[in-house]
Amino acid sequence: MKIESYVSSQLNEEQSKAALHINTSSLIIAGAGSGKTRTLTYKIAYLIFGKQIHHNKILAVTFTNKAAAEMKERLVKIAQDLQSKGSNATSESEIMTNSSGDGIDDFLNTIQSSTPSQPRILDGNSFKWIGTFHSIFLKMLKEDIEKLDMKYTKNFGIFDTNESQSVIKDVLKQLGMVDIFKPQEVKSFISTQKNNGFDPKMFSKQANSDYDHNMYTIYQKYQEALELANSLDFDDLLLLPYLLFKKQPEVLQKWQKQFSYILVDEAQDTNWIQFELMKMLSGESANITLIGDDFQSIYGWRGALMENFLNVKKYWPDIQMFKLQTNYRSRPHIVDAGNQVIKNNTNQYQKDIVAHRTGSDKIVCFSHGSEMDEAANIIDFIKKMKDTDKIKERGQIAILYRTNAQSSPFEQIFLQEGIPYKIFGAFKFFERKEVKDILSYIKYIINPQDSVSLKRILNVPERGIGKTSIDRLSEYASTHSMSIHNSLEQLHTDIVKLTPKAKSGLDQFVRVMHDLRNKLPSLAPAQFIDLMVKAIKYRDYLVKEEGGESQADEKYENIGQIINMAEKYQQTGDEALRQFMEEVALLSDIAENSNGNLDAVKLMTVHSSKGLEFPFVFIVGLEDHVFPLSNSLMDTKLLEEERRLMYVAITRAEDHLFFSYANSRMTRGQTKMNPPSRFLDEISVDLMKKYDLGGGSSFAEDESKVNEGDIVKHKLFGTGYVLEVWKGLAIVKFHNPKFGVRKIEQRFLQVM
Repeated sequence: MKIESYVSSQLNEEQSKAALHINTSSLIIAGAGSGKTRTLTYKIAYLIFGKQIHHNKILAVTFTNKAAAEMKERLVKIAQDLQSKGSNATSESEIMTNSSGDGIDDFLNTIQSSTPSQPRILDGNSFKWIGTFHSIFLKMLKEDIEKLDMKYTKNFGIFDTNESQSVIKDVLKQLGMVDIFKPQEVKSFISTQKNNGFDPKMFSKQANSDYDHNMYTIYQKYQEALELANSLDFDDLLLLPYLLFKKQPEVLQKWQKQFSYILVDEAQDTNWIQFELMKMLSGESANITLIGDDFQSIYGWRGALMENFLNVKKYWPDIQMFKLQTNYRSRPHIVDAGNQVIKNNTNQYQKDIVAHRTGSDKIVCFSHGSEMDEAANIIDFIKKMKDTDKIKERGQIAILYRTNAQSSPFEQIFLQEGIPYKIFGAFKFFERKEVKDILSYIKYIINPQDSVSLKRILNVPERGIGKTSIDRLSEYASTHSMSIHNSLEQLHTDIVKLTPKAKSGLDQFVRVMHDLRNKLPSLAPAQFIDLMVKAIKYRDYLVKEEGGESQADEKYENIGQIINMAEKYQQTGDEALRQFMEEVALLSDIAENSNGNLDAVKLMTVHSSKGLEFPFVFIVGLEDHVFPLSNSLMDTKLLEEERRLMYVAITRAEDHLFFSYANSRMTRGQTKMNPPSRFLDEISVDLMKKYDLGGGSSFAEDESKVNEGDIVKHKLFGTGYVLEVWKGLAIVKFHNPKFGVRKIEQRFLQVM
């Protein structure tokens, strides 16, 4: 079987034309559920197995680790399928490689022996140049960062958001600007500059106000601190390659020669610097494929420039357009609703998505008295569906909302009813204190110049090294233009004024770190982390902090998860540990998001739902000023992005779709009466069934049993003080700070 015939047999006509076109650059407009990743993967397979393009000559860039992993897995399956069919489309010599590669994408041994009719194939880890923007350019920096006129070495570390903000706090303190600027404000400003290609020197040329000049000073000091720590922030992973390519043409030429074909997934979501890097790498000779959907461009708020996606011919005049317009995910009524909403936008490629599936139904639209009614009614409806076997598992259901704050009523009632639920995207594993503590130890051990990590761990566990002692060390290091690590060498002198207790604690810390570094060369990452945790007596610290063994267990299990993650790195020494930490730095969410309770309802913002699909989808809070947001109602550009967000929400549904809105909603303590979302009016009435579920007796004003000032008890949140009562609800400040202030139905409260 020829490879062209094989590809055509696996794809529909639209997909096949796009996958087999390699003579010029391609723009593939891929509608929701149209097989975007499948098409892109078969295009790569065609290049490798059909046109004998070495896989290292192909660069495929994605936005998530999950998408990159899925693409690699599919390529291996395609190779296995070709092998089983005895394809003669590829010669063994073209796909075989013994390259050892570098980094976390090192090639594994080929997984099958070869015969003349059965070529060897590659494991998914062999595809070194399939990855996210940040992971791809991290690899390039590992080779060439020392060619920049900066202090970085190839063993640089990567600071996460919190660590970057810690550096900013130190800079603000040094400059006496703590009361003028907030760290988050500064971080956002610097991030914007970096994503627009401006380093401090370039930004200074555009500074024309006191605010700009202050920000320039902060930005400059911040970058100096990063260089001194031999560490990058996440934005540097794109800014530094951009600067490197601009200042060192020979480096750009090297990477341009590396890649004959470049493929960019979700191209509509690229920001300025991402798009610029793709333009630079493609040069005048590389063949580029951009695939995406302007209907689903929903990240304008974080710098995505859909205009670039709409004007690609300006940059690649010979680019050919292909449209994937068959939706394989959703039933016809869902596809029709999405089409009817999105056609009201003007700035987009025109396409008409059709459903491959059959069996239309109607969209159910609920109206409710309040946001608490909305949550109660929908959860009651879900219970009935479960009780009557309309659904097999609650995990088939997703509740989508515009903002995170809208989850609160649903969480309260799920807890009260004992129904399992899972929130996606609301809590990050790597932001947990115990996880950050252990990762900071590892960062410091492999990069002693990392002062941010060092300051975090100096007194964790407690060693008698107080804030004053750490400040004195920091001040001494800053005055003498050295890292805090280097200042520790002065402990035997009286140059750094420290208390005997602090000196003793620091001496102990230095000895333990020295001993661990000596043992590192003979240990694999998992072994080393396990040894390190025991050496610093972190479990004893947790038991003391949490007040007992059982209380410490959950946090200690999180540390066990770190060790589990490191198990796949079998080599010993600091390089393997460094590779593990690079993987950690690039991860966005813990994998538990995909390993949760199958019988749990899923709650998430529409943004978090992108790329996912569910048999049952509830889109809630469909009111003007909520979805769409207030700031978009008088701004055409913002309203079009809100409409695209609505399109994304609709097209997450496979089988059943539900709309929901409340006639009144409490926002920041005030009751708002918002009209139903204008997006509902854009869908024809014959596609919907409407039900007015109203309020419910539990919300009647005269049934109030709780008064302002009462001390009340809740079975989950404990005791609290009633701040305000309103229509069967109570605003309660709970004594346990973990729960804070919550809005609770009065029927779930007991007056003490």
